[in-house]
Amino acid sequence: MQAGSITPAATGELIYAGLDANNNMTGLAIDSGLTLQGENPSGANQAGADAWLIDSNTSPINPQWSLTSGSNTLGAVIAAFKPAVVNLLPYGGVYD
Repeated sequence: MQAGSITPAATGELIYAGLDANNNMTGLAIDSGLTLQGENPSGANQAGADAWLIDSNTSPINPQWSLTSGSNTLGAVIAAFKPAVVNLLPYGGVYD
């Protein structure tokens, strides 16, 4: 299951992927270097998981979710979030 390709606009973006199912899932995994973060493989008519990656380039990414058994109805999402710009100097000034 794939949500579709996404292309980060800049390096260092957070890539977030989510998977939702209407039933239990086993053997859940995701490729493309994403880290499986949260997993609820069995629930009362609902199961899901999420994964993330801090991307080091601006190449398109299209991670694929896989599972060994489980739901026949799946939904996947993917999003990219730009890193925040933080100015540690007051008022954008320069210290002497």
